[in-house]
Amino acid sequence: MKGRMAIFKGAHMPFDLRDYPLPQVGESDLLVSVSMSMVCGSDLHYWRGDLQSGMVAKHGEAVMGHEMVGRVYAKGASVTTDSNGALIKEGDRVVYTYFAGCMNCPRCLRGETASCPNKKMFVHHQAGQPPYFTGGFADYFYLSRGNYFFKVPDSLPDSMVAPINCSFSQVYFGLHLAEVRVGESVVIQGAGGLGLYAAAIAKERGANPIIVIDGIQGRLRMAHDFGASHTIDLTQHTTPAERVARVKEIVGPAGADVVVEVVGVPSAIVEGLQMTRMGGRYAVLGQVSAGEAGTIQFMPAMLLGKNIVSAACYDGWVLPKALDFLARTKDRYPFDKMVSHTYPLADITKAFQDSEWSRPGAHNLPVTRTAIVP
Repeated sequence: MKGRMAIFKGAHMPFDLRDYPLPQVGESDLLVSVSMSMVCGSDLHYWRGDLQSGMVAKHGEAVMGHEMVGRVYAKGASVTTDSNGALIKEGDRVVYTYFAGCMNCPRCLRGETASCPNKKMFVHHQAGQPPYFTGGFADYFYLSRGNYFFKVPDSLPDSMVAPINCSFSQVYFGLHLAEVRVGESVVIQGAGGLGLYAAAIAKERGANPIIVIDGIQGRLRMAHDFGASHTIDLTQHTTPAERVARVKEIVGPAGADVVVEVVGVPSAIVEGLQMTRMGGRYAVLGQVSAGEAGTIQFMPAMLLGKNIVSAACYDGWVLPKALDFLARTKDRYPFDKMVSHTYPLADITKAFQDSEWSRPGAHNLPVTRTAIVP
């Protein structure tokens, strides 16, 4: 038996679709048949050449894809339940972390796998190395010790579940770290997938007002559907000073209680801190671009007691909370509209080409989330 894996060869290069043998599943491991995977914003940064993959630089190719959902294809003899204790069998639909803590360090022993210094980040692993299937752009994904996995309720379609093991859970964890409280004002820099999720999560936490900033009209319209009370259009408020002033018109001259960065532009951090009140919290959740330097004046931020938190991953407990959130609120927010395009694995190169932010007409689309269905 074999399965396909799409191999990343470098910026704007066609993916190479290859067959690999299905690995022997270890006693404590799982092999998942991927039902759907998403093209994440970070994947697009690599595709555009904004970021450099160490594996591509060293070997000329790498494995990609980390937002996904699938069904248990084979499991080890000792695997009887998911990470929450629910009985699991072959054919069950599961969602899982794309990274794995070492499970031996002090942080993992405290359940803080997001902060594990030894965690395995499977994205961009060298292609052709057993167990082969370490990326989401494939027919299968291999789960081993340290990967949390959870059974998916039948009420949630793949299109809602596939993004949650990265973007949704990261934002959920980030707003948890920022301690968003009832009645607090929240500003969200960016209305892509992460920003829309952030608006809904902030709304459910009781925040008000919720302000979303972006320059794409379709995204700004969608932000209101996801809980935003106000939006700020970058094409109308073209300078940081104008945007900071507009935020303070809405929330008051002190600034916002919480500001959330999910735009991926380093200069946004300087702007966001100016929007944050004394004693407020600034959550950095979207910085995956290495192409631009951002200079922060830390002394004013420190003297004004502005607290900076960040998250690139999340602790294992977040995934079941994310599933519960979607199950409870799927009729309140248009999560079903998050996926705008679907492609078969064989057309993954076209999927990336069509997902380019700079392509004609991109500014008219409500959301630019692309799904790959093997």
